[in-house]
Amino acid sequence: MIMKMASRITLVSVLSMAWAAHAHAECVRTLETKVQRFARTTLVFYGTVLKVETVIQDPEPFVYRVRFRVDQPYKGTTAGEQTFDFGATAEDFIFKEGQQVLVCAPLNQHGQFTTQCTATRTTTLDDSELIELRNFSVDSLLR
Repeated sequence: MIMKMASRITLVSVLSMAWAAHAHAECVRTLETKVQRFARTTLVFYGTVLKVETVIQDPEPFVYRVRFRVDQPYKGTTAGEQTFDFGATAEDFIFKEGQQVLVCAPLNQHGQFTTQCTATRTTTLDDSELIELRNFSVDSLLR
């Protein structure tokens, strides 16, 4: 009886560790409009990833320093080559050279940009959200 119980406890412990190894945080979605999301986001643009570097900073362990060619700036930047530091978490978008991306990035608590739980993604010029951003930008200029 004791051996059977010990075996079950061992099995439960092993399964718990296995599930924990695959656990990750999930983004909680709130009911906010695209205009509200745009308002709380510091950096919004469409562009191409030119270079990605890992940079050691103190006190944070590292950031990703990403150089972009910003083709369509919407908030927080201008067109042309720009470099931004992004904090690193398990939920952040992974930038790779050559990607065409929509970047939507607020600042984290360390003053670095973050793509965790944002609309940042690879995309093309005909993306419906990019079309909305272009229209939103034009509309806000006309007001």
